[in-house]
This record gives sequence, structure tokens and C-alpha cells, in this order.
Amino acid sequence: MSILLQIIEYPDAITNLTSRLIAKIPYAVTVWKVLALIWVLSLCYLVFYINKRPSNTRYIPVYLTLAIVGIIGFRFPNLVLPMLNYDEADWAVCAATLWNKSVFWKDVDATTSGPLNIYPLLIIKILGGNINYFTLRLFLLLFCCVPTVIFSFQAFKKYATPSLAVALTAPLVIGFALLNDTDLVSFDSTYIPMVVLALAYYLLFSIGHLKNQVQGAVALAFVLGLFPFIKLQAVPVAVGLGVWLLYSAFFLWKFSLRSIVLILISSLAPCILVGIYIAVQNIHTDFWESYVLNNLLYAELGIVSEEKSWWFKLRVPIYLIDTSPTIALFFYALGAVALASGVYCFLNFKRIEFRNRIDMIGATAVFFLSYYAISQPGNICHYYLILIIVPLFFMTSLNVLLAKKLMDATGGRYGNTVLLALLLTTVGLQGFASIRKGSLGVNNVAEGYRGIVNPPLIEQIKELVEPNDLIAVLGYRPDIYISSNTLLGIREAQTTRMHFAFKDLQKDYYQNRIASDIITNKPKLVIDASLNSNGSYPYNDSTTIYENYPVLKKTIDSNYVHHTTIDQIRIFVAR
Repeated sequence: MSILLQIIEYPDAITNLTSRLIAKIPYAVTVWKVLALIWVLSLCYLVFYINKRPSNTRYIPVYLTLAIVGIIGFRFPNLVLPMLNYDEADWAVCAATLWNKSVFWKDVDATTSGPLNIYPLLIIKILGGNINYFTLRLFLLLFCCVPTVIFSFQAFKKYATPSLAVALTAPLVIGFALLNDTDLVSFDSTYIPMVVLALAYYLLFSIGHLKNQVQGAVALAFVLGLFPFIKLQAVPVAVGLGVWLLYSAFFLWKFSLRSIVLILISSLAPCILVGIYIAVQNIHTDFWESYVLNNLLYAELGIVSEEKSWWFKLRVPIYLIDTSPTIALFFYALGAVALASGVYCFLNFKRIEFRNRIDMIGATAVFFLSYYAISQPGNICHYYLILIIVPLFFMTSLNVLLAKKLMDATGGRYGNTVLLALLLTTVGLQGFASIRKGSLGVNNVAEGYRGIVNPPLIEQIKELVEPNDLIAVLGYRPDIYISSNTLLGIREAQTTRMHFAFKDLQKDYYQNRIASDIITNKPKLVIDASLNSNGSYPYNDSTTIYENYPVLKKTIDSNYVHHTTIDQIRIFVAR
């Protein structure tokens, strides 16, 4: 098959070429660190220079260009790495399958992610690329990290001044550019919610500057209404922003009751549209069972299907931060700045203007809701931290701005100096900590990584199928789809929901659905990876083999025959 017609291409030529080019750079690890140090120092100098006098704002385009180049350039070596976590493969094959079969919840089920977390990945194919880990992470940089910085800059340009927006966004820029923790540089389901949150903040801060404020509020309400169909885990954050919007609309902007009703209708519009979509496609049972009910159970019980104490859940975000060395100082430094400036504002609360009080309380509430959202399942998933980056950034920035405003109001001359000192210290701490660790991608290439060599299992699968063929993988090995360039023959890229099924509450639903998908889609292969246990996701074991599910056993035994077993993974071919 022509490479142009393939949907998934892995290993791909760009990944292999880029890794070989990095390998040819003498002292690549040192070169990356030196360039990163020069970049951080240049960025800090620009922040200080732009804030030195008003006329220096003409250098803001230079700052933004340097910021964007740094984010893409210093993260670029990470694009060549193989799969960094199983979710990365999960979302990739879901998107690839949607390119051929477009009905979400009928052809593809992304478990905890809604359709708006997967459909955007089709931009990769629209722009002429094939889906793989390289293009997935490039999408992350171009369409998630860079827009988040731009929306954040524009938000504070509206809320304060362009020069202060430069100073406030510097920690965010450094954090994105030099982030090198394995579970955070991979593409995951928290990145699209992150950029949509940044867009929501930008819209919120823009409303007061619009001629037609109601239109701006209605647009923001619609964006917030999208969150249930991006990732349910982020809904508490969207609800917090929605309450902030309604409170501001009623008490600050003095909207009429009719305008408030319009805002509420706009926030419900995505639900209405999805409801129509579900009715037309006749997938209401699947929507309820696999997305709503399953996610509610998941939020309560987590991936191990066990209830955890509130004390355990409360400590989960702190543990995740402690074990993420290149971003830990980002959270702790920003958190310390937020606490110090927040205490100062609280002690002077009566002097704060009404509008600023609303914003301070709103930003703080949204941050704590994001903290709750990532702690509730009790899962030790480091990529959850992406969900609190934007809320923490905006809470810290607002507190710092209000503290500066209070200092300036008392005739103090050092408000701007204190702000710059705090932010540049934050930038310096996180930047130098990340530089010391180095680039994850460059380090791996320096240690000998030169691209992927297919193991015997994948070579065997490739002998039996063509690219874009449908196969069904049972167990938790979504990477098999990517490595074999195949698409989903069942709705899920992983079948663990059937295996542990939350105390058997949905066991029958999942085995019946998987069996039905196999009969309908007729995948060329059924691959049972249930016995292929691994340390990163130890839910493949003898209790999860397909023979333990009567409906599934009957379907597979009637339509497939055992071909071979490699590394305890059984391959069945169609009769």
C-alpha cells in the first residue's frame, strides 16, 4: 500500500531521520544544555528590558517569537522517542480509526476521553501527515502548548498591560519548553482540555473590553459547555469558570435576566447538539454505559477499582509533583508566589476593588476545583498535572497583579520590581533545574537510541495483515495497533474496562459489545494479550483471558482459529 494512503505510519522515516541527525551532533547533550541556558537568560533579559520603560513594548514580538521557537525547538528531540505511555497509543489509534469510520461511540470509544479530545487529532491527516508518536507530539506542541501561551499572553494583555503580560507568561513558557518528564511530554488526554481552558480564560478577561459584552459571554458559555465532551474529568474546572462568569455577568457587568438566560442556553447548546447526534446514530445505550456511567465509576474507584480515602486522594497531586523533577519547581515556585501574594491581598482585602475581588476568588476557586479533579480518581497518573497548569498560572498571576496594584496604590515604588523579581526567580529555578536534567530525547539518542526495531510479534502480525486492516486486541496493549499500522476492529484500543469492570457492574455490557463488534467488523486478527503482563500496567493476567467471558469465547471460537503464540500473546486468524 502507498505510504500516502496509510493512516498510521510507524516506524516512520521522519522519526528515524531525526534521531540519526541528533546522533551526529557532537556532544549533543551539552549543546542542548548550553543552548537552553542561553535561551533562558535571553528570555529573562527580554522580560526585564520590556518592563523597564513603556517604549520597549515594541520588542514584544521578539519575546513571543523567542518563546515559541524555544517551546518547539527544545521539545523537538522528544518527538523521536517511542511510545512513552499506553494512553498515547490509545488516542493515536482511536484518531486513526475515526479517519476511516467517523461515528464516535459507535465505531470508536476512547474510554475517559470524549469525541472533542480525539477528533482534533485528525488535523494531522488533514495536513497530509500520518499518525504516529512523532506527529502526535508535534500536534501537542503546535496546537496545545503554543496556543496556551498565546491565549494566556492575550488574556493578561487585556487584563493588565502588554509588558506585564510578558512578565507573567515567562514561567509558563519556560515550563513548556524545558519539560522533560516521560509521562508529561507524551501526548495525553489532558492537553486539549488545557488549551481550551486557556481560551476560556482569554474570553473571560476579554468580555469587559467588548462593545457587545453579552456576545462575548455567550461565546464563553458555549466553550465551557464543550468540556463534558472533551474530558469529563475537567468538568469541575469548567463549572467553576461558569459560576465565575455568571457572578460577573450579574453583579459586575449588570446583565439583564434575558442575557443571563442566553448564557445558560449557550452553555447547554453542546449537550443539546450531542443529544441530537446520539439520537440520530441510535447510540444512547453506548453513550450512557461506556461514557457517562463508566466515567462516573472510574472517577470514584480509579484504575484499580478500589475506593480510596479522602486523605489518600488529597495527597495524590503532591505526590505527582514530587515525582516530576523537571516541572516540580514550576508548581512549587508558582504555588509559593501565589500563596505569598494571596496572603498579602487577603490582609488588604477591603482595599481591593469589587471586580478584582471577584477575579481573585474565582481564580482561587477554579484552581482548587482543578486540584479536586485530578485527585478524585486516586490514580497515580502524572499527566493529570497538565490539568492544573493553567488554573495555577492564572491564580498566581492574578494574585501577583493585585498585590502590585495594592503596593502602587500606597505610593510604593517597588511593586514592579517585586513582581519581576518573583517571576524571574521562578523562571530561573525551574529553568536551571530542567537544564540540569537535560533533554529526554537527546539523552536517549546519546545513549544509543536510533529508532524502532520491530519485535517478532509485530513482524508476525505484519505478515498476516496490510496497513489499515482491522484487528482486535484484547487486554491492554494498544501499542500493537500502532506498531502494526492497523486500525480498531473493536471500539476500544484496550479492553480493561471489561476485565475489571468496576466490581462486575458492567462486565456483561462490555463482553457483549466486544463480541458484537467482532461479528460486525470482521477483524482479520484477534490478538489476546491478556497473559502478557507488564510492570507499567499489570492488568493482563490469567483471569482476563477471553475464555473467561462466555459470549466472547463463543464468538472467537466460532469465527477464528489459533495461529501462533509469541511472548504469551495469542494470535487468532479468521476462519
